[in-house]
This record gives sequence, structure tokens and C-alpha cells, in this order.
Amino acid sequence: MAPQLVLAPYKVRFKYSVSGNPHTLNAYCDAFGSADPSGWSIRGQNTPADTGFSFIDLATFTVMAPFYASATDAFQGAELYRRDGAAWIFEAGMTTAVAPTGSGGTGFAMGICISGKDGGNRRLPFYIYEGLFRLVEKENSYALLTANEKALVDNFYNVGLGAGSGSVWNWALSKDATQLPDRWLANVTDSNEKLRRLRHLK
Repeated sequence: MAPQLVLAPYKVRFKYSVSGNPHTLNAYCDAFGSADPSGWSIRGQNTPADTGFSFIDLATFTVMAPFYASATDAFQGAELYRRDGAAWIFEAGMTTAVAPTGSGGTGFAMGICISGKDGGNRRLPFYIYEGLFRLVEKENSYALLTANEKALVDNFYNVGLGAGSGSVWNWALSKDATQLPDRWLANVTDSNEKLRRLRHLK
């Protein structure tokens, strides 16, 4: 299958750090000018409920919080970018009051892929990196996930049918902006080759 062209008009970039090492989580979307304090709202897709950009951090960082150490890690906030051809133009930024709540050993160079498909049966993965996950594993049974793992999956794929309007599931678009998050497949935890080189673990 040919790679998708990036045609989505906007993207949200969530920013966080692990022991001072910066990371981002990106999701494509549609947005419009609004009365939100940021001047922008993110358009709801799976439901008609839109989300003011100044509140876009709450759902995602809340479900990420147990997977990151309160002593060493931090959530910085989110940024909104508008696509102009091949360039991304910064439109708005916000800081977050949500903080990591976990404790334990950080899995340096490790990542979780929340793997799924969009409505066109194309891959639509989301990634978080270097949290409190150290085992290489694949989890594809929602019923066997922990409560925190279920909350993480629901933010992106709403398997448990409890995701709110601010969840990524509600507003995210495929790269070409034609499809929505549709079907969760698995959470896959593994080491990341680029991060292994950066952390001198290879």
C-alpha cells in the first residue's frame, strides 16, 4: 500500500519529557477560530462536540500520567500547527497543569505503540516513549488490560465506549484527513532503535 500523503489541515503536538529528554506525541486534526481563550477549537469528528484548544491537554495527559514518574518526568503542554503545503505553521500553544503520577523504573529507549486502523483499514498508530514500561510485550485483549492501560487505549480508540469529546479518538484524523480512528488492534511495547542509539544503549 502506498504511503499516505499528509493532507490534514492541522495537527496537535503534545510535549513531554523523561528525565529531561524531550518527546512529542502528534495527532492530525481539523481546527477553527473560536472564543476559546487560545482563539482556537479542535473540531469533533466521532461526535459533534468540539474541544477548545486550551483544554486539549486534559484527556491525553491524564491517561499518560500513570505511565510516567512524578519524580523525574514532566508534561509541558500542547501546540497547534496549521499545514501550509509541506510546512507546519505554529498557531497556538498552552501549558498543562496535569503532572505524571507514576513511580518506578523508567524504560529508557522503550516505547508503546497503540496500534490500530482507521475507517479505511489503514494503519493509524500512536506512540508514547520512555515511560514506566520495561518489558517487551504485545497485548491484544482489551479485557486483560489493567485499568490504566484501558484508559490509555480508550483515549485513542474508545474500545470501552467511555472516551470524552477531548479524547484523541474524538478529533483525530488520518494523514490524508479522510478517515477517523476506528479499530484498536494491540498495545505493542518494544525498544526503539533511534532511542537506543541516543541513550548509548547500542
